[in-house]
Amino acid sequence: MTALVFAGGSGFLALAQVESEDFVATPAQFAGAGLVIAVLITAAFLCRAPGARAAGRRVPGPWAVGALSFAATSGYWGREYLPDGVPAAVPVIGWAVLLAAVLVPCVRWVRGEGWSGAHRLALAGGALLTYAWVGFEQGRYLDVSRATGLIGSTVFAAGALALLVAAARSGACREPGSPPPLV
Repeated sequence: MTALVFAGGSGFLALAQVESEDFVATPAQFAGAGLVIAVLITAAFLCRAPGARAAGRRVPGPWAVGALSFAATSGYWGREYLPDGVPAAVPVIGWAVLLAAVLVPCVRWVRGEGWSGAHRLALAGGALLTYAWVGFEQGRYLDVSRATGLIGSTVFAAGALALLVAAARSGACREPGSPPPLV
C-alpha cells in the first residue's frame, strides 16, 4: 500500500510540476532518480535493528530529538530565503551537510541506551511540524485565494498536531519499560 501511495503521489507531483513549471527531466535524470530511490528503499529493508545497546551511551530526551528534527527539516526549506543569483550547488551542498549533521548523531543515538518509540515519534513529529509551517509559507504559490490557502494550511496543521498528540498518548510508540508518553 505504501508503494502504491508513493508511486501515485510521485506521479501526481510530476504532472503538476510539468504543468506549472513547464519542465520535464531528461530520461537520464529520471533513471538516476529512480535508481537512487530503489537503492534507498532496498537499504531501508536491509537495515537491521541494532543489536545490543551501546553501554553507557545515553541519548537525549525525545523533546530534544524532536527539536533537532524540526530544526533540520526546517533548515531544508532555507533555500527559499536565499537571495537571487546564488548558484544551485549551494543549497544542494547545504542539504548534504545538513543530512550528515543529523544522520550521524541519530545513528549513534539509535544504538544508545534509552532510545525508544517516543524518540522515533519525535523524529517523525519534528518533520511533520515543519510541513505544517511550510504549508502556510507555500500557500502563496497555490492557485487559490489567500483565505482558502490559510484555511487549508490551518486544517492540515491542526490535523498534524492532533495526530502527534494521539500517537503520543496511545502508547503505541513505546516499548515495554520505556518512559511515559510525551504529552
